[in-house]
Amino acid sequence: ICGATYLHLDGSKYENAIRAAHIAKQGKVTVSLDGSSMQKNNKLNIDLAKLADILIMNEVYPCRLMEDDNRERALLEIAKWGAKVVVSTSGEEGCLAVVDEKVISFPAYRVEAIDTTGAGDVFHGAFLRACDLQYPFHEAIRFSSAVSAINCMSLGGRRGIPSLHQTLQFMAE
Repeated sequence: ICGATYLHLDGSKYENAIRAAHIAKQGKVTVSLDGSSMQKNNKLNIDLAKLADILIMNEVYPCRLMEDDNRERALLEIAKWGAKVVVSTSGEEGCLAVVDEKVISFPAYRVEAIDTTGAGDVFHGAFLRACDLQYPFHEAIRFSSAVSAINCMSLGGRRGIPSLHQTLQFMAE
């Protein structure tokens, strides 16, 4: 773990994820969390989310995590925990992100979706790749949205994952 640049986690095995996140933090490794799975014990959900440097969630996770029906308010509270990135994706509606203590809406690319399987997963991977390429935040969101949109134009969760070149070409068009 300590030899990595990023540690990307989900909530499928919370005890393991929390332990791995602590190891990553000790090694100064950036912790990324796919906020989508919820354990019955909300304290475990919160403990793991508080360890994330990059917290990208689906649209229901922030409200369930904070026990608040107002997603924007929930995102602003979560952002106080110290993550550098706090984003909530909403499929074809794009995503919301906390930027300078405000919730900003980012539109999705409009495509003819065939299958949305894996759209969130590729968004996460693309965001980390954009970070690795040192893209500014707004550009990282656009890049991640493009990769996700392209993936949705093919059947299956992985068949449509584009190359960097294909993504940049799609964005340019």
